[in-house]
Amino acid sequence: MSIAKTLNVSRENVDVFTVLKRDNVNGTFLDVRFSAHGSPYYASERLNGMLGYGLRQLEEDVGLSVLMVGIDECIEEGRNCELSCKNTLYKSNVPIAVYTNTSSFVGVNAFVQAECVCEVPPPSLTCLNGGFLVNDRCSCLEGFEGPHCEMLSIGFYGSGYALYPPISPCNMTRISIELSPHQEDGLVMYIGPLNYNPRLPVQDFLALELVKGLPVLLLDYGSGTIRIEHRHRFPQGKPFTVELVLQPQTIEMIVDNCKLSTCMSLDAPKGPNRFLNVNAPLQLGGAAVNLNYLGSLYNWTYIPLDKGFSGCLRNLTINERTYDLGLPSLAKNADPGCQRSVAVAVSFGIDSYFLIAIIACIELLLILLLAVVVHKKHQDGWHEKDMDDIRETIINYEEEGGGERDAEYDLTVLQGPPIYLDKPYGSELRQKEATTEVPDIGAFLIDKKDACDKDADAYPITDVRHYAYEGDLVTYQSLSSLTTYSDESELKLQNLPTYLQLLAHVHTEESSEDDETAVNSWPFPYLRVFKEYL
Repeated sequence: MSIAKTLNVSRENVDVFTVLKRDNVNGTFLDVRFSAHGSPYYASERLNGMLGYGLRQLEEDVGLSVLMVGIDECIEEGRNCELSCKNTLYKSNVPIAVYTNTSSFVGVNAFVQAECVCEVPPPSLTCLNGGFLVNDRCSCLEGFEGPHCEMLSIGFYGSGYALYPPISPCNMTRISIELSPHQEDGLVMYIGPLNYNPRLPVQDFLALELVKGLPVLLLDYGSGTIRIEHRHRFPQGKPFTVELVLQPQTIEMIVDNCKLSTCMSLDAPKGPNRFLNVNAPLQLGGAAVNLNYLGSLYNWTYIPLDKGFSGCLRNLTINERTYDLGLPSLAKNADPGCQRSVAVAVSFGIDSYFLIAIIACIELLLILLLAVVVHKKHQDGWHEKDMDDIRETIINYEEEGGGERDAEYDLTVLQGPPIYLDKPYGSELRQKEATTEVPDIGAFLIDKKDACDKDADAYPITDVRHYAYEGDLVTYQSLSSLTTYSDESELKLQNLPTYLQLLAHVHTEESSEDDETAVNSWPFPYLRVFKEYL
C-alpha cells in the first residue's frame, strides 16, 4: 500500500514478486523486488526515482529504514571490485518461500551479484521503436536515426528534466553529448544521489553545466569536488559536442573532438577514491531534486546549478552505448525530438527587436536610394541647355532685327557652291596627232584662258557671300551704291579705314565736282552685304 501511494498508482497495479533475506558484512537485509504498471509497465528508473524522492515518507509508512532504492552491489568502492564493476541479476527456477506468523509468501528467487568488468552493450542486434532488421542492420522509421532506431534528441526549456538508466563504474568511462543551447546558463546533465542517506555515505556525483555559454564539469568521486571549465567561447547558435573521459587518475573534458590545449581541459580527482559510484538514474536537462539542499548535506565544494538547460541535446553515448532520448523513464517539460525547440529557435529569429532592426535597415536603404535619385536629377539639370542657347542645329532662334521685324532664317541662302566638283577625268580630252612644228606657247595659253573663261562649271571669280540673312523683306545693297544719296542723314566716313574709302571711290559711277564730298558720303545707315573680290 505504501509503495502504491508513493508511486501514485492503485494497489492492484503494484506486484511484489521477490522478498529475499540477504546477509553481508554490514548486517542482515531484506531485498524486495516489485513492479508497477499503468499501461505499460513502468521502467525501473522511474520507480527508483520516485521512491528515492519520497524515501522519507516511505520509511514512515512502513516503519523500517531503507538502505538503498535500487539494489546496487557496486555502490561502495573497493568492497567487491578494485576496478570496474557491474551488477548482474541472476534468477532461479526454484521459487523461494517466506513464512511469517500470520502469512506466507512464495516468490521468485532473484538476486544481484557484482562482476568486476565494465558493462558493454549487448552483442545481439535489437531494433527499437518499430524498426526491423535488414541485412544485419536496422531499418528505422522516420525520426529514429540511431544505430538501433533510437531517437537521438530531446529538448528542454529551462524547467524540465528527463531520467534515463544509470551508468556503471568502469576503469575508463567515456561520455559524449551534443549541445545546441538557447540560453547561456543551465544544468545539462546530473548523475548523483536523489536524497541524503546517512546510513549509506556515498556522495559521488557528476554535473555538466553551462556557465555564461561555456561548459563546466563538476565531479566528485566521493572524496572531494573538482571543477573543470572550458575557456574557449563558441560562435553563438552553433552546436558543439562535449566529451568527458573519466579515469582513476585523470579527468578530461574535450570540446568538438579537438586535441589542442584551447579546447581540452584536464584535471585530477581529489582524495583516494578513483571511480564514480552512483546508484541513481542519469538526469538530462535539469534535476528532479533540490541540489542546493543536497549540496549542503553532503558538503560539496561546488554545487551544481539549480537552473535547467534550455535548448536541444543530441547523440548521448556512454561507453559506446547510444541512449534512446525519445523514451525517458520519467520526464517533465521535455520535448523528445526537439520539435518545439526548433519552433522556439524560429520564433527567436523573428523576435520583435529583430523585426524593428530589419524595418529600420529597410527605411535607411529607401532614404539613401531617394537621395541618390534626387542628386542625380540635379546633376543632369546642370548640363541641360535652354532652347535659345542651342547653336548646333539652329532649331529656334529669336533676335531683334535692328528695328525691323523678325524673320525666320532661310539656311539655303547661307550655303555656297562647293569649291571642288567631281568631274570625270579624261572625258573631254581630245587626241591630236603629233606635229613636227614648234608649238606657239602664247597661242596655247590664250586658248586655255578662253576655255577657262567660257567654262560654266568653273568657280566664279566674284561671288556673293552671305553672312547674315533676315528674310526677303530686308533691303540690302552692294558697295556700288556708296554714292547713292538718300533723304536719311548721311553717314560720315572720316573714321573708316583707308581701304574702305578707296573702295567707295572705285565704285563711284557718276563724276562729282567735289571728290572729297563724294568719298565721305555714306547713304545707307548700316551695311548688310558687300562684294568680295578675288
